[in-house]
Amino acid sequence: MSQFKQYILEPLKPTAIEADISKNNIILFFKNYDWRFFLKQLEEANEKDINWSPTLEFENKENKHSLSISAVGSHSDYIFYIFYKRPKKVKKWFGLTEAMNKNYVSELLDQTEEDTSKYLQALIEGNYNYLEEKINK
Repeated sequence: MSQFKQYILEPLKPTAIEADISKNNIILFFKNYDWRFFLKQLEEANEKDINWSPTLEFENKENKHSLSISAVGSHSDYIFYIFYKRPKKVKKWFGLTEAMNKNYVSELLDQTEEDTSKYLQALIEGNYNYLEEKINK
């Protein structure tokens, strides 16, 4: 059974909150997270006090595949940016050699809550082919 870690990045806090999370709670946590509150905080804060956009990251502790999800936009109209981090072999030296990049990242912008939930479900189920296919379109 896969074990997961979550990171919560609140815009006005300089450090992430880190905790273990059951795979059964990931999607519910994502859907119940108060994105509107933190986006409103961004709108009202001094720029110098902002550390990042409201972000949740969920990482499979065993294989280090993770999704980092950031909300962007206004508190009344927002979308999600998704960053898929995983170990991946990448070509180097004009494709002549390969090396393992332990923190390879792909991004997918302008996603709805429904789409983001599908990507989280794929992470939970270990359906990495689906993530690769959708995020590397």
